[in-house]
Amino acid sequence: TSIGGASFWNCKNLKSIGDSAFNNNRKLKSVNIKSTKLSKVGKSAFSKIHSKAKFTVPKSKLKKYKKLIKSNGKAPKNVKFIAK
Repeated sequence: TSIGGASFWNCKNLKSIGDSAFNNNRKLKSVNIKSTKLSKVGKSAFSKIHSKAKFTVPKSKLKKYKKLIKSNGKAPKNVKFIAK
């Protein structure tokens, strides 16, 4: 399975991430979300990614996205969130 280069480059209108989208992708260490419109993270979307992954999210959405990614997306406990 692969996602082509620049597939999400400068994507500022991302509204949802589907169920199991990145599930079991243990090499996924960095996720940069630029969109301020994300309202849904599917079940287990980030389950079993790298245990020390870092999510960079818009400062104004830090609390909301952290909750979505950790509760719905089932991201590992040790992931870090960076507000930009």
